[in-house]
Amino acid sequence: MFIQSVEVKNFRSILNQKMNFEELTAIVGKNGAGKSSFLCSIKTFYEPIALISDEDFFGRDIGKPIEIVITYNNLTEKEKTEF
Repeated sequence: MFIQSVEVKNFRSILNQKMNFEELTAIVGKNGAGKSSFLCSIKTFYEPIALISDEDFFGRDIGKPIEIVITYNNLTEKEKTEF
């Protein structure tokens, strides 16, 4: 199994973006492009109890929910059963 895509809305520096992944993906870009925000969104997705602060909301606008959607690819039969 690997991550096929990550879609992030209203999280840190990301208003609404989707990143597609291959089996090996490098994330490169200039400072402030959102690389760390994407990686942190993945970490936050997997946290059983995510500690979210006002600073984690895009523009500190807590009126809009943070959304993180991870799509997987190449799941084994066992992984499909577990999900």
